[in-house]
Amino acid sequence: MSKKILAMLLAVLMLVSLMTACSDSKGGTESKTDTQDPKTATVDLNEHREITIAIGQNTFITDYEDNTLTKLLEDKFNCDITMEILPAGNDGLTKLQLMINGGDKLPDVFSYGLSTAYMYEYGSGGTFLDLAGYYENENVMPYFNAIESEEDKLNMISSATSADGGVYCLTMFQPETWNLTPYRTYINTKWLENLDLETPETVDEMYDVLKAFATEDPNGNGVTDEIPVFTNYVDGGNYGCNVILSMINYFTYVPGSMSSLTVSEDGKTVIAPQVSDGWKEAVTWLHDLYEAGAITDSSFIYGTDTTGYKGTLNYQGIGTEEAPEGKSINIVGFFSVGSNSGNFAGSGQDQNVNFLEYRMIAPMDSDIHEGTSPYGAYNADRYWFVTEDASDVPFCVLLGDYFYDQEMSVTVRFGQQEVDWTNDPTYCADWYAQHTKLIEDAGYEQTKLDYNAWVVLSENIWSDNTNHFWHNQQPRYMDLDTFSYHWGTWTDPETFQYYYGNTLGDTSLAYFSEAHPKYYLPMLTYTDDEQSKITEFQVAFPDEVLEWTMKFITGELKVDADWDSYVKNLNDLGLQTYLDCAQAAYQRTVYYSANFG
Repeated sequence: MSKKILAMLLAVLMLVSLMTACSDSKGGTESKTDTQDPKTATVDLNEHREITIAIGQNTFITDYEDNTLTKLLEDKFNCDITMEILPAGNDGLTKLQLMINGGDKLPDVFSYGLSTAYMYEYGSGGTFLDLAGYYENENVMPYFNAIESEEDKLNMISSATSADGGVYCLTMFQPETWNLTPYRTYINTKWLENLDLETPETVDEMYDVLKAFATEDPNGNGVTDEIPVFTNYVDGGNYGCNVILSMINYFTYVPGSMSSLTVSEDGKTVIAPQVSDGWKEAVTWLHDLYEAGAITDSSFIYGTDTTGYKGTLNYQGIGTEEAPEGKSINIVGFFSVGSNSGNFAGSGQDQNVNFLEYRMIAPMDSDIHEGTSPYGAYNADRYWFVTEDASDVPFCVLLGDYFYDQEMSVTVRFGQQEVDWTNDPTYCADWYAQHTKLIEDAGYEQTKLDYNAWVVLSENIWSDNTNHFWHNQQPRYMDLDTFSYHWGTWTDPETFQYYYGNTLGDTSLAYFSEAHPKYYLPMLTYTDDEQSKITEFQVAFPDEVLEWTMKFITGELKVDADWDSYVKNLNDLGLQTYLDCAQAAYQRTVYYSANFG
């Protein structure tokens, strides 16, 4: 998307937000003391300023005033920063609300993560200022405008844009492949070896493998105790543990949760995959697996308590016992998890025998769909709200924009440069050569790229007491490729060990990173009227999808006979209204306007 289109889009957003603010009793979205046009405003840093920033307390930060990051900003921007500390946890939000509703003078900036609902409430009410015009001003937001990825910039603006069209904040955006694709699937390679089977690559091959897991005693103990397919059957919770959702993605793309909406292949229309032909094919195939004994009643763990799920995965001594020769210690053949260490204690150090029998495998292809993975598209987090009492709005925006500088974004995440991290070319080149040798000597392949390296020096920056940063409580940006390929962490060569667990991030990158359609839904923000129409349906929809899908899998309902009743039931609940509201919200986003306006 060209800068011209982006500028036009932002101009429209700004116009919409200004129109909606006209009735604001507090005087709309313009600062009491700032009269500069956001699109042409400039900031003279020869003028000394004072700025107050309210921020949520992190207990690991020992001092916010005498802080490396605070001092760095003060020196660069010729200002004095007063940090107003909000209590940690939910008490911080309560204090923020009391400050806004109490009538006292507000800080210039709230550097505090807020939901879309609070952003809308305080933005449309005039407490937070509309920053739309500043986004296209390269004098005030030079680092944002220097971001090369138009898609990333659009995501950041989308997350900052409220349902009334106002752009009320700057955002934090650093996508990580590991979190984008939490539904990573694992298969028991010991069972494959015992049955002389190859790793499946298509749904037909997967069917044959899982049927063999059900009928041929793959763990070799002479007891029919195997659970070929094992899942934590929830809508979207428990971080990637619903393998049924992973398997549905062999037939149709479903992002994030069982009840997630998506968009058509051309990216223009919001659709419900739950009523698609692909979903119908998926539940038919899953029922075939049920008939073959690969999915059983014991395959399902329900609810958000994962104790039973973890216990089954770690059955037989929590991974502390060795299986006899030619046998397996596990009773589970195929599953998905988002966190290995969260489900297999010690897996990151190869200390969990259960986990070492498993290997990550890529999504399967079917006749109607190239295998995808539920892709939890990253939405930027909302920080840096400039208030109606800000004494110099352009300066507040300029200061927030500085966090988008690449080195500054690293500082706000990892601490002080050359103390907690470095990008010194010589050091990083030496680290890369040393690290590569250590990995190759351990029998593995170096997957990090050797240029533009960044090395984290302080392994415990997130858990040590420090005054080197604000503990990641402000805007920042780093693109996916840089974070995925050009980062490393210093390790002591005397104690270096490289485990199977260390390779999982690279395997995930190879198998799942690109396994999604070109277009996918950004975060949708609904108007009050839209939300009132769909809230009841949003509450009921996940449970309805889970229940009907389960009945199709088990055969309690027949796909051929009952599919139309299933679709009618969802329509009667309000599916079409939900889709209509989602479509309207989608069309308001900058994603839609930029690409198809």
